[in-house]
Formats: sequence, structure tokens, C-alpha cells
Amino acid sequence: MKTSEGKSIFLLNLTDILNENLHHNIISWSNDGKSFIIYNIKDFTDKILPSFFKHKNFPSFHRQLNLYGFIRDKKILVGKAFKHPLFIKDRPDLTENIHKKQKESLIPVVFNNSSPALKNIIICNTLKELSAKHNKIGQKLDKVSGKVAELINFQKFINDENKTMMNDVDKAKNIMIYFANWIKNRTNNFNFYGMKKETPVRKNSDVEEIHESSWNERLTYCGSDDF
Repeated sequence: MKTSEGKSIFLLNLTDILNENLHHNIISWSNDGKSFIIYNIKDFTDKILPSFFKHKNFPSFHRQLNLYGFIRDKKILVGKAFKHPLFIKDRPDLTENIHKKQKESLIPVVFNNSSPALKNIIICNTLKELSAKHNKIGQKLDKVSGKVAELINFQKFINDENKTMMNDVDKAKNIMIYFANWIKNRTNNFNFYGMKKETPVRKNSDVEEIHESSWNERLTYCGSDDF
């Protein structure tokens, strides 16, 4: 909806809310005056929208912003911030050039019908946004490059650890093979020299152990076959 002068009531109300500064804890201009910030969506919906827009529907308000070409200002991390290249604090003359989006993009339409001074403002704002986006992309690429370098270093560390572990396994295998061969050779040596393990003399608990020498002594002493 527009006034008799052709101005957007939506934009006029939004400008009045921000310029009155009565609800600065709920909504206000950003520090540079090129964006506005809604700090508390619930309070904005319950207190501001009914007074200025006759409804309590924030999605509807958001759609109106989109229709007029506003976008989120993601550089501002507090609340929800929105911006438009022609919606600037203390520049109501620029607001008059903001129109609802048609099928075409808003900026070319405004640009083609603007004065040279206004065109310069649009160009400068657009270049600043492009530069900010370029810097943001560069920062993301730097982060990605850093992550890739970390992954490469981690992979190298894993490979080195794996090589060390395999070397330790090979050493353990060689030691086991050495001792197995040593035991095998010792067994073969015993068999070659006819060496056998000595069998211990079994003892009977009721009979005294008698060796061959003891028999001779007993025969001599008794001198009889009756023994």
C-alpha cells in the first residue's frame, strides 16, 4: 500500500519505528546505519507489529521485506539484521526509490531510473557487498586449505606409525623363528650324540632300594644260598 504521494506505507512505518528510537531494545539501526536489527522477535511481534502494521504475523512482515528487496545482513551476529542498498539511516530520499520486486531484479530497475548520484551510491554499495562476499569466500578457502593440510599431516602420521608397527611385528617374528630353530637344533643334537634323559630310579615305600654292589656284600657275609 502507498500514500497519495506514492510512498510505501510499509517502508514509512519501518522508518518511523527506527527513527523514533522508542523501542531500541527491540529494534534499532545498526552502528553504521546501513542495516536494522530486530533483537527480540517475540517482543517485536507482540508489541511493534500490532501498533504499526495491524497484525501479529512476523512471517508476513518478513515476506514484505523480501518483496522490497531486503536481505539478511549476516555480518551482524546479534538478533536478525536486514539491509537494502537504498535503506540507510538519515537518507529518506533514497527510500523513495525502493519498490516492490517485479519479475526482474530490483536493483537494475532502480538503477536504470536513477540519477547519476544515486547510481554511484548503488554501485558503491554493490561493490562493497561483492568485496565483503569475496573476502568471506577467501576466508572459507583458507580454512578449507588448513583442514586439508591437517588431514595430510595426520595421514602421514598414521602411515609412519603403521610402518613402525610392521617393523616391530617383523622383529618379533624373527625372534620367535630364531628361538624355534634353536630349540629344534638342541633336540637334534641330543639325538645325534645318543643322549637321553636319565630315568629316575623308582622307589617302593616298603622295600629298600638295592644296588648291584649291595648284593655282592650280602652274599659274602652270609655264605649261604638260603639267603
